[in-house]
This record gives sequence, C-alpha cells and structure tokens, in this order.
Amino acid sequence: MGRRYRVLLAAAAALLLWADLHTDEIPFLLGLTLIAAAALGAAEPRRRVVTWMVTGEVMFAAQLAVWLGWFSAPWPERGFPGAALAVPLLPSALGAFGGACVRRRAR
Repeated sequence: MGRRYRVLLAAAAALLLWADLHTDEIPFLLGLTLIAAAALGAAEPRRRVVTWMVTGEVMFAAQLAVWLGWFSAPWPERGFPGAALAVPLLPSALGAFGGACVRRRAR
C-alpha cells in the first residue's frame, strides 16, 4: 500500500473513532462512515476492499473498547456491541465501492 493511502486511511479511522466516542447519534456516524469510505474509495479505487473493511469496523472497535472499559462514551452500556459489528459495513461498502466506481467512470 502506498504511504499516502495509509495516512489517509489512518486519518479516516481516527476521525471515525473520535466521532464514535463523542456522540451517540447513530445516523450521523453511519453518514460519516459513508462519506469517509467514499472519499477513500475515490482516492484509491484499487484498495476499495481494504477501505470497506477498515472504515466499516472502526465503530465496532470503538464500542468494544468502551465495553471493555478502556474508554468512556456518552451512551449507556447495553452489553456486547454485536450490532456494531455488522451495521456499519453497509454504508462503508456503499461508500468504498461507490467512490471507486465514480473514480473509474471519470477516467
């Protein structure tokens, strides 16, 4: 992977992690995931699967860290964050593959 892509991916993951730990608005987080994945998918269309998996699982990682007690968050704990494992994958996939498709169509 290119250095530029790794930096952009780390920045997007850090933004999503920070947003998840500081708000309890799920639609906002899913929209932010869609936008971040679309931007990365358009920037590097060949790495759309990596973009999809990383941006899709940041929310689960954040909620797992809260559940384990490593961080605090504004939402009440409701047990193991199983829904956060699958739900963010849909907007992440739409963004990553949509951004890659738009980039390839533009060429």
